[in-house]
Amino acid sequence: MYLKLQKSFLKTEMEKINQTILRIFECMADHRNPDINTLKTLLSTDESWVITYYHSQKSLKNAMDRLLEEPQYVRRQMYKVLKHDMAFEKHASDKDFEFWEKGLSISQRNKIKSLMNHIYQNIFQRNKLSLSFDNYRDSLYSNDRNTICPVCLGRVRNLRRYGEVDHYFPKNQYPALTFHPVNLAGICRECNSPKVKGSKDPLKNANLAEVYIPYLRAAEEESRIAVMGSGGERVLGLRPVSDNKQAEQRIKNFDDLFDLSSRWTMQMYDKIKEDFLLTEHCKDEAEVEADLVKIAGEEKRKAAMMKQYALDAACSEFLVTEGKRAFMEEWKKRQEEREKMRSK
Repeated sequence: MYLKLQKSFLKTEMEKINQTILRIFECMADHRNPDINTLKTLLSTDESWVITYYHSQKSLKNAMDRLLEEPQYVRRQMYKVLKHDMAFEKHASDKDFEFWEKGLSISQRNKIKSLMNHIYQNIFQRNKLSLSFDNYRDSLYSNDRNTICPVCLGRVRNLRRYGEVDHYFPKNQYPALTFHPVNLAGICRECNSPKVKGSKDPLKNANLAEVYIPYLRAAEEESRIAVMGSGGERVLGLRPVSDNKQAEQRIKNFDDLFDLSSRWTMQMYDKIKEDFLLTEHCKDEAEVEADLVKIAGEEKRKAAMMKQYALDAACSEFLVTEGKRAFMEEWKKRQEEREKMRSK
């Protein structure tokens, strides 16, 4: 994430779902031929939904039965894998940390995924638990950022209503993290779309210490939004605030994951076009420069109060510093063309 996220006040409730799932796997690991009655004796009253939906939803029963097809020693390994992977946030700065799920066979991972997906899609998302999906989704948006995507800073009319719940580590590749509260973040529909992040794996070319993990690390803590490059090869992206190689790698991985530079650069050119329109009335270069400085000051103040203006503020800062000469040359060229048109 670019913005530092506030943890959901329902985080503990989500962790309870994880603990229930772990208890299911622990039961399968500790008993050679467990049945639903064996599991029932281990569950608390709050976890009785497992028994309820085991009897009423055939697909849940089938998913649990497929797990029981594995020998007990494999089920023990599955339990250890899930317990280990669910504790990943304690190792967020460990570049050598690895998710053990990747060591399971495809068949074994698919069986875990089948159970997790069923609980998530057919029970949780349909609001059949005491913790409803709708309530948890709403809790991911703090009041002061209800309209701002924490990834791209895009302003959405109502992010609480039109945003989506992103599994930062995709649940199809990391099923143990399906219900992990650190893995769930509210972002805008575009950032979560298949054409942007979709099911990309943040760790495809990185280790755990080289990515921005929701709630644990944020790009705003070690970077600033700036126009970079030279000549006509300018991009709007993130620049490290210090000479930190690890931060540079995190920024690169974050940019690749959400295609930020490409998307922001399109907005940069739109902003420059807008500023040309705002300075059309100016009589000379001094007046243009004064207007640009005024615009930059206003947008800097707005950005300090509302993060969604940070992109415009970075563009305006560029136009009164490194980009001023090129802007002035283009402004003069446009003025000359207008004069020619008037003289015809």
